[in-house]
Amino acid sequence: MGTYDLRKSGLGYLFATQDARATETYWRLTEVMGQLETNLYCCSSDMIDDVISGTIYIAYNVLGSYASNHPLNDKYYIIYPADMTTVMSRSMILPVSSRNERAAKLFIDHVLKTVYDPSLQNNLYISNFNRFEENTINRISLGPALMVYLDQFKKQKFLEEWENAILQRE
Repeated sequence: MGTYDLRKSGLGYLFATQDARATETYWRLTEVMGQLETNLYCCSSDMIDDVISGTIYIAYNVLGSYASNHPLNDKYYIIYPADMTTVMSRSMILPVSSRNERAAKLFIDHVLKTVYDPSLQNNLYISNFNRFEENTINRISLGPALMVYLDQFKKQKFLEEWENAILQRE
């Protein structure tokens, strides 16, 4: 099994804090992953490569867009847990004072055409087999609440708890 090393991956840390806020089972899941001597990774692409190579059989919290757009995605299943899937929106900001507003707008249009998949607009699917309910999606909202776990004391405490669970330290 593989998941993010929260000490090295900001995205992994974000997902973990949001999972912990959304469900009480996060810490138990982390303890189980620790018992399985889960491999820790910096990034989704490395986890995906290790699933393809057979080094690991499960990669947890991989970015869905990376997994679904990988050229060898026919070598694995993508599973969005029906009880709770954490979803992160990508955001772009175009300043009003931009000196090259037209180029910025063209770039944003290009990104939207490249990465936007209309089939995902209203529904997510579990390996293209079963649709699940909108209320099972844990959307990470942009706002002040994201700042909570950036506090150095909270971050240190969270990482200590995570290390105890995933590395099986007391």
